[in-house]
This record gives sequence, C-alpha cells and structure tokens, in this order.
Amino acid sequence: MIAAALLLASALAGRDSLERPVVRAERLAGGEAIVLDGRLDESAWARAGAAGRFVQFSPDPGKPSKFESEARIVYDQGAIYVGMRLRAPRALITRQLVRRDANMVFSDWAMVQFDSYLDRRTAFEFAVNPANVQRDAYRFSDDERDFGWNAVWTSATRIDDEGWTVEMRIPLSQLRYKSIPASEARSWGINFERYVAQRSERSTWSGVLPTSPGFVSRFGTLEGLTDLPAPQLLELQPYAVSRLTQAPLVAGNPLVAPNQAFATMGADFKYGVTSDFTLTGTINPDFGQVEADPAFVNLTAFEFFLPEQRPFFLEGQDLFTFGLAEQSLFYSRRIGRRPRGPLPGGTQFSEVPQATRILGAAKLSGKTPSGWSVGALTSVTGTEMARFVDGSQAVRETSVEPGAIHSVARVLKDFREGQSALGAFATGTVRVGASTAFPTIITDAFTVGADLRHRFGGGLFEFRAKAIGSLVEGPAPSILALQRSNIRLYQRPGQSYLRVDSLATSLGGMGGELEIEKIGGRNWYGYVYLGALTPGLELNPMGFQTRADRLFNFQSVGYREPNPKGPFNRWSAEVEHFNILTTGGEYLQSGLELSGDYEFRSFWRGNYRVFRSFAGRSTDQLRGGPSVRMPGHWQVEGRIDSDRRKPLRFGLGFVHWREDASGGRRWEVAPSVSARPTGSLDFSVGSRITFNDDAWQYVTQQSAPRSPVPGTAYVMGDLRQRTVSVTARANYIVSPTLSFQLFSQAFVSGGTYQGFRQVVAPDAAAFADRFAPFDRGALAGNPDFSRKQFNVNAVARWEYRPGSTLFIVWTQARNGALNDGSFDVWRDAGRLFQTPGTDVFLVKLSYWLGV
Repeated sequence: MIAAALLLASALAGRDSLERPVVRAERLAGGEAIVLDGRLDESAWARAGAAGRFVQFSPDPGKPSKFESEARIVYDQGAIYVGMRLRAPRALITRQLVRRDANMVFSDWAMVQFDSYLDRRTAFEFAVNPANVQRDAYRFSDDERDFGWNAVWTSATRIDDEGWTVEMRIPLSQLRYKSIPASEARSWGINFERYVAQRSERSTWSGVLPTSPGFVSRFGTLEGLTDLPAPQLLELQPYAVSRLTQAPLVAGNPLVAPNQAFATMGADFKYGVTSDFTLTGTINPDFGQVEADPAFVNLTAFEFFLPEQRPFFLEGQDLFTFGLAEQSLFYSRRIGRRPRGPLPGGTQFSEVPQATRILGAAKLSGKTPSGWSVGALTSVTGTEMARFVDGSQAVRETSVEPGAIHSVARVLKDFREGQSALGAFATGTVRVGASTAFPTIITDAFTVGADLRHRFGGGLFEFRAKAIGSLVEGPAPSILALQRSNIRLYQRPGQSYLRVDSLATSLGGMGGELEIEKIGGRNWYGYVYLGALTPGLELNPMGFQTRADRLFNFQSVGYREPNPKGPFNRWSAEVEHFNILTTGGEYLQSGLELSGDYEFRSFWRGNYRVFRSFAGRSTDQLRGGPSVRMPGHWQVEGRIDSDRRKPLRFGLGFVHWREDASGGRRWEVAPSVSARPTGSLDFSVGSRITFNDDAWQYVTQQSAPRSPVPGTAYVMGDLRQRTVSVTARANYIVSPTLSFQLFSQAFVSGGTYQGFRQVVAPDAAAFADRFAPFDRGALAGNPDFSRKQFNVNAVARWEYRPGSTLFIVWTQARNGALNDGSFDVWRDAGRLFQTPGTDVFLVKLSYWLGV
C-alpha cells in the first residue's frame, strides 16, 4: 500500500530536468598574479567566464535570487583563485566574527564547491563571510557534509557601496583530482552558493532545490582547466604539549600529588601518495583541547552513545561510516577508550588512566580515475598500566588494558555518474596478551559488510541493500559474557532458540537490510524498510551496538511543502508504521509515528513528533530474566525556536511520555536563550529539566522464593527521578584567527525508589498481576542515588600563521555522589561548588609545514 502510494506520488511529481550550467576558468598568463585584497581589479578576472543568475534554494525555491551575485575562476600552476561579487545594500550585510569552521552562524556567507573528481558524489567546499572568517568542509554521499575536513588556504574580503567581494586562493595541493596527462583539458563539477542572513536567503548558481534528489549531483561544470600539475601534498604539523594537573588530595593516598606536571610531543602529517590518494597520520596524538562529554545517569540496559570530538577521527569520517539498523560497524571512540581491566582485590587506592594511549594512527583515502573510492585506517594503542595501593600500603602496578591494533577498510565503486554504487567494508581488532591477562576481554574481532545503492525512476527513487557479518574470538569467559550480555541474553528463560555455550571461544552473527526510498519530487516522499540482526552479531569491539536478535519492518509516507504558503515558509509531515520481532518469532513492539517540521513567515521554526507504541513484550527489561509483557505508551515532543536573525533568540523543547497500564510518566522541558550583542561576541544558555516517574524501573535480581526462575527475584521499583542540567557557552572573537571560548555544564540528578515488587507472572494480562510485593529490607544495598557534576572548559585559540595554532586551555571538573536520593537544585549546586575540583592547565603549540 505504501509502495503504491509512493509510485503514484512519483507519477504525479514527474521527473526533474537537469540542465548543467557551464563556466570557463581563465589561466593566468606568465608574470600575472592575483593579489588577495578583495578588490577583483586584476585583468584576469575580467577575462574569466562569469557565473551569475543565482537561483534560490530558500525561502522561495526555484525563483531568481533577490540579490545579484557573480563568480569567476582563474588559476595557475599552484592554485585555484575564486572571485565573487555579491551585491546588496550595505545595511543588509551581516559580518559576524566567529571562530574558524563555526557552523550555523548568523552571518552572510559566500561558498564555492569543487567536485574535482567529477564523480557527482563528492566535493571540497570553501566558504568565507564578510569578516573574512573561513570555513571548509568535505561533501560526500551527494548531500552530506563533513566539517572535520580542513585545508590550508587564504582569502580576503572587502565591503563597498555595491555590496561585498571575496577573493580566495586555494592551493592545488589541498584538492584531489584524477591523474591525466597535463596537456589534456579537464572538467570539474562546480557550484557557487550564497547566504544572505538578514533575509534567510540561500541561493546557488547551479540550481539546487529542496525537492531535487542530491546536492553534488546537481552541480554545474567548470571547463578550461589545462596543464594542471599533479598535486604535491606534503604537510607536517609537529606539536608540543605541557600540562599541569591539580587534583584534590585524599588522606592516606600516596598516588595523588598536589601538582602533577606532564609534557609530551607528537606530530600529524599528510602526504599525497598520488594525485588521487592522501595518507594522513598522527604520532602520539593529544586531544587535551577537546570539550568534556556531557554528564548523564544511565538507568538503561545499554551503553550511551557519545559523539566523536577528536579532530583526527572526525576528518574523513564519511568513508568510515557504515551501519545497519542503527548499529554501526565503526565507532571511533573504541580507539583510545578508557581501560577496562580489573584492579586486584584489596586495593586501597588507585590511579587508572582516563584513556588508552594511542601510539600512532594513519589513514589512506582517495578515489581512482575509474571511480573506486578507497579508505583504510589503522591505529595502535599501547598496554596501559595502573598504579594501586594494596592492603600492605605498598604501591604497585598492574595492567588494565592490553595493547591492540585496530583497522578499518572501505571500498566503493560508483557507476552511472554516482547514481549507483557497490561497496565493501571491514574492521578488525587484534589484542596482544588479552587471553592470559584479561580472560573477560576478547582477543580478536572482525566484521565485514557489503552495500549496494541504485537510483532509478529519473533519480526520484533509491534502492539500498546491506549485509554484514561478525566473528569474535577469545577466552571462554569473554565469549560467555557476550552471550549473557543485555544485547543478546542467551540465558533468557522461556525461549528455545538460544542456548548458552560456556565452553565456546568464538561467536558469529549476521545482519541485513533492504530499503526503497523516494528521495525526489516536489511533495510526496517515503520509504519501505526491512532489516534483520541475528543473535550472534557482535559489533562492539570496533563498532556501536545495542541490539541483536531482531527483525524490523518500517513503512513511511510523507508530504512536504517547500514553498511559502499561508503562514508558512515551509512545512512537512510524515507518518511511519513499524513492527519489531525477535528472530525466534516473539512479537516485541509495533507503533505509529507522526512527525515533521515547519518554518513560519516570521522565521520562527520548529519540529514535532507524536508517537504511539502498542502493547508488546520486552526481552531485556529483566536483564536476563524471562521476557515480560510491556504496556503501550504515548510520547509527544516538539521544539520551537525564534527568528535566528535577531540578536536575542529563544527556544523551547518539550517531551511528554506516558505509559498506559502502569501510569508511568516523564516530562522534560528544554528552554534556551542565545544572544549576539556585538559582531564579535555571542553566548547561549540552555537547560534541561526532567521529571521521570517510572512505575517499574529495574533495580536488581537476587535470591528469593517467589520468581519465574527458581531462586531468583527480578526486583522492580517505583522510581521518582528529578534531573536538571544547565549548559552555557560564550565566544569572544578578536579576529578570524584569535578566539576565546568558554563552555560549562552543571548537572544534578536524584532518584528515590519505593513500592518495590518482584516479577512473578510476566505473561499476566493485567499489569498489577505481573508482580508481587518485595520487602525493601530484603534488598542487598540501597538503589537510591544522587549525582552532581560540574565541568568548565576555557580555550584561547590563536592561529598565528596558516595551519599553525596555539591553544591555552583550562578545565575544571567537580563530582559528587550520594546514595540518599536527595534532590534540591540550589542546595546540591552549593554542595557541588564546595567539593574540591580537579583543575588542568594545558598549553599546546603546533606548527604547520607545507610543501
């Protein structure tokens, strides 16, 4: 039914016609030079072909831009030069000073995007604002963007009575392009883009519309490039770090000194192996300037996902992104993770490293002339040692993490100008000495994957298919732990298709998915999805996985209106239906969802989601116990944000969740305020306030007479949890190369349990009949909790020459934890600031050397 609706919508929408505009580059004559001053007064600019007549992407898609723009390209043996004239009344030009690579900033922007491989899938993007702040990114998968990619280039801007102008010099060494004889003329894909902040107008030279599939595939063509040399890329960026840590002293602990000094050196490098491939590496990297992760209390059965923040792993992440059913084969935070080995019994004090040292890492990426994209990453982490004080008060050392080699590889072949592709993916982890020193840690882990993508129906539809497999090996205790983990729960009673093998030394599994999505057309869109994960699939050694043993099907149809109509600039609505089962045929969940987003004529914007889950079952609610019937629930959430063009902006998000039979409920509100008082200062404060009343939160399992499993009681409690977090950011930008940033987060959460009960009839029709009272006095321990945390991070960043940076950083962390369940924001905040904190002062200096 959904598929028929999509086909009908496709017929109604028709096919997009794609006319690629062409612009010709002008080669600088001998002795000519471009002086980067933003004036565009060199004669070469007048000789170069002009790209004009920009078309709006928003707010009036397809209509001519209200502001005249013109772009030109000239080049020489060493660089590509971009000149742009952007006409507008001076009063409409917004020139916010922000740090380099800042995204989603209220400012005018001018951009150029080079599809130098001419694959219609990837592009190098360079942007500058009227204050000459630079931003660059790598476009991939046609319409995605990687802001972790960085290049070293120069630019100049100038504001005059006609508007503003841009000149950029982009060294050829910063681009990748096909190897062909220098005498042959070559063509690149190209587009120019402009954003006018005060009118929220985004326009492009080669028209890109919200209803058109893709982005890079809509580019125009740059011609006239001849005698381009093969790019010679060799960059070295050595660095030195000095760090001083001041931690609170603990009476009797000889491992903590009042001042702990540390210094180290390392280097990053890039080398153009060929004109198509780049080798990037790092030796002894240090990420001390990276912000701390947000605080949270995890009461679920699964690990929380924390985004990558380290620059080396952010850059080029597009090639190493491969997932299935929201499970990822590569999660870069596994490299350098916190050591997991246990400390000896009787330990009095300990000093465990916060992260495993990365001795070195390298990645190779590029694209062959025949259309093969290739990526490979390898890293080596060292054996980590922890110091501890034993019962005799002697200071000793023990290994807490084995050394390891982590590798990832990706190949992808494009066909039909990027409209179709076939690829493969693989990861591998090999640990040294894990089998003897760490019997609960696997020694070797491997995953493989294959994917297929094919656009059809005039580019309006895309078919995607993936298949993955995994194999892990290790000592029997490590494989047993995987079988019994919350991801798969082989020991779960009441099922017959899973069996625990306590002698197994390996575990293997597979997964697959099929999807057809309507990605283009004016209004209607949607998809049909089928997915499966076998019980033995294990991705977590190098990936991120919270689910196995699942069968999925999803169907969705949506409608969007990209053009201004009535009170809206744009709006969309989508309806989705889904079913989830185990591979053993147990029905778990089905539901319906209505979601969408909108923007008013006033430029206030937001989103909404209404979700209905019907009654089903849970296999993990009891953490290894039998599956239990789950009530249905409602969830309503949304967010609205004020006009971001204004100096003062407000936002408010909310979530309301309510369970049918149990009466459990959760309220969450997230207000925020942002201000831009000057062209160089901005700050924001956001809060999240959560009231969580869960009628049957899992507490523990322990021996008891009444239970579905003899001798085991699965104890649930009525949880009353209150959480408040406040995050503040401030940025003061002195110049495009000198900035000061301040980030802070305060977090307070308290939870108390009452009404304890154990599960006695997990299949009972009535919710109350599934439980029997459980005496709190019989609990082994107090589950109530109170967590407090405060982090602050202050960074001064000075790019004292292109590519070379000085960081001066101060961080402070304060933590507090009690088991009394108390919650009082002002009292807890006061206590938190009375708690001694750990201060870290860091200076990091890097120097860029380019050939």
